Amino acid sequence: MKIFMYRTSGGKDLLKKISREVKPVVLTILLGLQEDGVKNFSVKPIDKNISPTLYEIKKNGVRVFYYIDKYDKSINITYITENKQKNKTEQKDKKTAVKREKRMLKNPDIHKEPI
Repeated sequence: MKIFMYRTSGGKDLLKKISREVKPVVLTILLGLQEDGVKNFSVKPIDKNISPTLYEIKKNGVRVFYYIDKYDKSINITYITENKQKNKTEQKDKKTAVKREKRMLKNPDIHKEPI
C-alpha cells in the first residue's frame, strides 16, 4: 500500500517534529499501514463533511490523522499528535488536519511526500 505524508511548502516533514518517546509508536503504525492497510487498526472518522473523509488512528497515546485517496487508494497522513488528557479529538488538531488535507489535495506535488 502506498503511503504519503504531509510535507510543508518549506520541505519539512511530520516525522522530524515527533518526540523520541512517540517515534517508535508512529513507526509501528506506519509499518502496519504499509503492510496491511488500515484493517488492523481501530479507525474513527473525524470529518465526514469533506471529501475524502478524514480518519483517525489511536494507538498508545498517539493520534494519526489520514485520508484515503479515491483515485490511487493511497493513504495520506495529514497530522500526527500525542494524545492530550481528554478523550475527544481536540478542535485545534482537527482543524490542522483538515487544512493539511485540503493543501495535499490542491497541491500534491508540493505537499505529498512518499514514505
